[in-house]
Amino acid sequence: MKKIIGITMSRRQGQNPKNFLDYAYVKAVVDAGGTPVMIPNIGEEYASEYIKKIDGLILSGGSDVTPFYYGEDPHKISGPFCRPRDVMERAIYLEARKAGIPILGICRGMQVIASFEGGSLIQDIPSQYETDLLHVLSGPPYAVEHLAKPVPGTLIAELLGEEEIIINSIHHQAVKKIPEGFTASMHARDGMIEAMENVSAKVLALQYHPERLQAEYKEFRKLFRWIVEEAR
Repeated sequence: MKKIIGITMSRRQGQNPKNFLDYAYVKAVVDAGGTPVMIPNIGEEYASEYIKKIDGLILSGGSDVTPFYYGEDPHKISGPFCRPRDVMERAIYLEARKAGIPILGICRGMQVIASFEGGSLIQDIPSQYETDLLHVLSGPPYAVEHLAKPVPGTLIAELLGEEEIIINSIHHQAVKKIPEGFTASMHARDGMIEAMENVSAKVLALQYHPERLQAEYKEFRKLFRWIVEEAR
């Protein structure tokens, strides 16, 4: 039987709220041999029910995490925020940790994990982090590419190798303080943390978007195979 991998969804607020998800996440799970199940933002009380039905959890990309979760007021350039999504994802992340199922955080997903585990974020890279490296474009196609290097001996190095690789970059925020129990396992040349992990807890978090790369660059499929193979 194929493993069921839950994927959290973005939420567009307003008069006609919508939950939505980039199809690339779905395809990445299917290509890795799993069965994707999309998880809408319907309330924290549903978190435990979803965890009973899934074998692994992907926290997807999206809007900024509300900074109150890591003890800060919003920076003037941070946002937009989505409190219903924050509440739902915090609940389902904590339930997944309690259940011991594997968790893969992608972009916002990595920032969610850091925020809920006692870490903190750079709220706006251009104004709060000194670098000549571009991490996001302000207009289409939005993504830029740059080099990043896995830390030898880490899970990400085991999956992707220890040499520098080209990754995509679509983020104006990043992890500033790594949570206790986690290891920074990949860095860009400017020192930006591009991955972190807690191997004993089966948590792997990436700042970039491998779901958008794996169809063309098959080495990135190993990240999704990891969560499928680790699934209970």
